[in-house]
Amino acid sequence: MRILCATDLLPKSDAAIERAGILSDQLSADLTLLHVVVPGESQQALEQSLQAASSEMQSRVRPPRWRAQRAPNLAVHAGNAAKIILETATQFNDLAARVNRVISGVDDLLTQLTSLQGQIRRSATTPPPPQQLLSDIGSTIGELRHFRDSVLARPLAGLGYRQYPRLREEVQTVSGMVSRPLMPPTAGELLRMGELKTEADQAQARLDAIVQNRISKINQALSGTPHVIVPQRAGPIIP
Repeated sequence: MRILCATDLLPKSDAAIERAGILSDQLSADLTLLHVVVPGESQQALEQSLQAASSEMQSRVRPPRWRAQRAPNLAVHAGNAAKIILETATQFNDLAARVNRVISGVDDLLTQLTSLQGQIRRSATTPPPPQQLLSDIGSTIGELRHFRDSVLARPLAGLGYRQYPRLREEVQTVSGMVSRPLMPPTAGELLRMGELKTEADQAQARLDAIVQNRISKINQALSGTPHVIVPQRAGPIIP
């Protein structure tokens, strides 16, 4: 779990910083304190503002002013907040689209395999249904469902926090954190975005492996008959 506390470094924000430290200890959460510096008239003025803000942030998290047990991460940003948010949000949109393509591919395979399973059972009366083929289809359906429900998306709609977030919900949550505030994304948010890109690559690789190892075997057994159409592979996300 991560906590973000934005501060203007004025005395009025001390209570919020202290409360964030208490929550960090109680929840064993990583806390990031964020301060945003608006660029000044010159580069020298900006560097002085950044240095002053960094010094004040470091002073604020030293005892006796800092009373929490867990040390926070410090982030001082400068630049055009709206531009940084737009660039990051665009990357998240691409990431969300890729995750949704993987989910759609899994859903489509599940639909095809379930239909195929029923067709084989209904049509193969004499001779008996090919048990190995039915076993392969059944185990592939089971693996795809487990992959979808445990990694890609929450299996039941409407339960919210009562189900831990899967990849799709994680992307939606962090994307909202980045796009809503009028401030640049924090170091923690950018780090999590990188982690989610890696997880999306791993999800695509897992789907590719199922297609290559399981679906191809089923299609070979169905040679000369309608076969399972595999989803088009999505390319990697370019940072």
